[in-house]
Amino acid sequence: MSNDSPIWADEQVDWYVQNWGEHPLFSELPHLLNLPCQADIIDLGCASGGLIAALCGYLQQGQLTGIDPSPRMLEYAKARALAPNPKVTVAWRLGQAEHLPCADQSADWILALSSVQHWQDVHQGLRECQRVLRPGGYLLLVEDIWQELEMPEGVTPPADADEPALLPWPVLEQALEQVFTHAYRRWRHQGQGYAMHFTLIQREPNHV
Repeated sequence: MSNDSPIWADEQVDWYVQNWGEHPLFSELPHLLNLPCQADIIDLGCASGGLIAALCGYLQQGQLTGIDPSPRMLEYAKARALAPNPKVTVAWRLGQAEHLPCADQSADWILALSSVQHWQDVHQGLRECQRVLRPGGYLLLVEDIWQELEMPEGVTPPADADEPALLPWPVLEQALEQVFTHAYRRWRHQGQGYAMHFTLIQREPNHV
């Protein structure tokens, strides 16, 4: 399953950053997942860097890597002020899920917030995540429940900023079962003014 292009036009990027560049889930997620304070974490589809900024204030030691296919998104991310911590390094990389610019077994966690529906090839994206995760590492997929979302008052998206349809669950389910042998856990998370599906998958500890 694929979309025409994973890269948004500059107008779409600007609109997204203005209206959705910050989200309450960014600061909530480390605590919801009970993330370790020392870890190497990838934000896959990092957009303007809101989650990386939140993780900078949470992580005590490790590497944070934000990956996005849009050069303009990364411009916004790189311009963001981050909490200084000499034991936490931050890298921004241009790339897509199907070809992650990361070494084998280099991450403890991969977080993909509202990005899996933009992947060009879900199976290949999951295989890449498995390659990059260390044995026993975790991949979190977060999907918006579009029918429950309401636009903020007074906000109207531009005509060319329509989101693709939510990736049908059977498509994602089949891909997960073909790529990962470990059981995954899926649940609905209700936050303040938003609702999302979480899917948490662990890379096989002894996967070769």
